[in-house]
Parts: sequence; C-alpha cells; structure tokens
Amino acid sequence: MIVFEIKSEMESGKTNTEMESSKRPGEEIIQVHDELVSTIKKKMDTVFPHCICRVQERLVQENEKAYYPELISIGPFHHGKEKLKDMEDHKWRYLHALLSRKPNLEARLAICVNALRECELKARNCYAKKESINLSCDEFVKMMLVDGCFIIELFLKYAHRSLRKRGDPIFTLHERFRTLRCDMILLENQYPLFVLQRLFNLPRRQPPTGLDPQLLPPTFSEVHPAAEKPTPPKQSSKREKLQSASKLHESGIKLRKVNEGVVLDIAFENGLLSIPEVKIHQYTETLFRNLIAGEECNCDNFVHVTSYVFLLSKLISSPKDAKFLRQKKILISSLKEDNDISELFKKLSKEVEMNQFYFDWLCEQVNEYKSATWFTLPSCFQK
Repeated sequence: MIVFEIKSEMESGKTNTEMESSKRPGEEIIQVHDELVSTIKKKMDTVFPHCICRVQERLVQENEKAYYPELISIGPFHHGKEKLKDMEDHKWRYLHALLSRKPNLEARLAICVNALRECELKARNCYAKKESINLSCDEFVKMMLVDGCFIIELFLKYAHRSLRKRGDPIFTLHERFRTLRCDMILLENQYPLFVLQRLFNLPRRQPPTGLDPQLLPPTFSEVHPAAEKPTPPKQSSKREKLQSASKLHESGIKLRKVNEGVVLDIAFENGLLSIPEVKIHQYTETLFRNLIAGEECNCDNFVHVTSYVFLLSKLISSPKDAKFLRQKKILISSLKEDNDISELFKKLSKEVEMNQFYFDWLCEQVNEYKSATWFTLPSCFQK
C-alpha cells in the first residue's frame, strides 16, 4: 500500500489556528517516504528499453573487424579484454587531468562517484543483456567514471590544443587517433549520453545545457543526436524501384548537390533530384554498419540510415555512377577508385533488412515523372 505522510506543523509548537493561517489556499504539505520514492524510482529505471545493443551474430560473422574495437573499450561489453588493456592507463591519465584541473581533487572525485552511484542502475539498464555484465556496483561505477571522464577530456583536448600534453600518443600518432575514432563509433562501444551530460555538468554552477556539438571531432558530430528525428513521409503501399544515377540522367532527370539540410533531405521536384553531399571516408563502412546494426535493435521502427544506405546502393550501382556523382560534386570520396565506392555500397546493402523504406515516396515520385514524360523525350533517350 502506498503510504503518504502529512507533515504536522503542530509538532513545532504551532496551534491549529496558526497552522491554518500559515497555509496558502488549497495548499497541502505532503511528504513521500524516501524509501518509497527510492523503490519506485528504481523500478522506473528498469522498465525503459535498453538503447545500447549487441550486434547480431550474423552481422559479426560478415565482418567482425567492423564491430569490435581494436584499441579501446568504452562501456561494459568489451571491458577488461586483454588486447585493449594498453589504453586503460591512458584513460586513467585523462581522468586525473580532468579532475585535477581545479583544486581539491578528492572532493571533486567524491562528487562524481556519488553522482554515478545515483544513476548506476539506470545506466546499467541502458545496455542489452545486462545480466551478462559481470561487474559489481562499485566496479560498474568505476568503469563509468573512467570511461566518461576520458571521453570528456578527449573532446576538450581535441577542441583546445593548449590542453594537450607533449608526447600524448593519441594526438601525436595519427594512426592511433584514427583507430580511436573508429572504435568510438562502434555500437558495442557506446556510453549513455545522460551519464556523460551529468558528468560534464557537475563542475558547472549554471543550469545543465548538455554537451556542445562543437566539441565533437568530425565523424562524432556526424552522428551526434542533437537534431530531431525526421518524420517519415507517407509510405506507399508498394516497394518502388529506382534506377542508378547515370541511368536517371540518361532518362532526362537532372541531379544536383544541395548545400543545406541533413543527409536525409533528398528531394525531387519537376525532374530535378536534389541530394545533399555524400562523403565517403575511411570510416564510412564501419560507421554505416554500426548505425544499421543499431537500427535493427531499435524498437521504434525508424530505419533512416538503413534506408539511406539502401537508396545510395541503388544510385551508385556501378563505377560509372560513382564517377558521374563525383563530377556533379554530389559525391566526395577519399577512396581513389570508383569501383571501390560502388562495391562498398553493394556490400552494405547485402545486409540490409527492413520492413519500411523511408524513401518509397521519393522513388514513387521519380518513377511517376519518368512515366509521364517518357513519350516526350527524344528517341535517343528512350532505351
């Protein structure tokens, strides 16, 4: 039974008249038992669906290197692995650097530990298969402290060169930094954002504002969840097919790059297909693979990244398409060969599983336009 306790002001020596006169109209002073609040709060923290998942085995078998860290562990899934232990000492150095930047390190450390203890259960429940996380409460809190402070200090050092120490291997060894960035975009190497925000705001006196996306290195900022999820347009009842970029061009449809909006802001109007710039770099395969794996675990049925990759695989189905999109400045790639680009999207689309395709409406518009204008095109285009 839920128990409420009415606070009695008569215990402080006030009479009934004084007590009544001290209350505002309609005001009731109700104090909920701390133990009950704690119990309810713990239960609430356990019912939220997890948001940091394990990659499905079929995806791991396809390309294990794309899902498992090479240099550093963040969070519990790969914590303590032998090949990742070299970075543990470096994480502790970053923890010390962050907390010792102001006086009284021990007091600041206590504040952080207490804050993490308060949200330990909720943080643990962010991870799928939490029963397989063999860490005690203290061990889990220590891991979250070290990993969270490492991430914050890393972003601070990235944004402010003056904070970097000479000889720091993360910033002096470029290959190590690239590997680190790649490890930190892995699905199984994630850290609850609400915990990171709590740690980030602890030393501050002003109201929490959250992490500044400007602190994030490139790649991290590409997937920073600051923007709202786009609302899918109305879905058609059938799955529409789309020709490749070069074939669309041959059929009379124009393609152009747009400089504003997010990557999903692809639009079609009056025979013009507008596409935001597509950047292909050394992290692209890993980034897309892990975002797709994350969407497979997500229960809200949003498959924006999966749909985007699937659409690109249709537009870039051959080296000819990649070359055409590069010439249009739509595609920017660090891969030297156009064949490598088309093969990349073929590999990615092989693993795509989705019930909803975000761009069905776009394909439908393009195909309707082609059907309506087909007989007005010169015969040389009607192939």
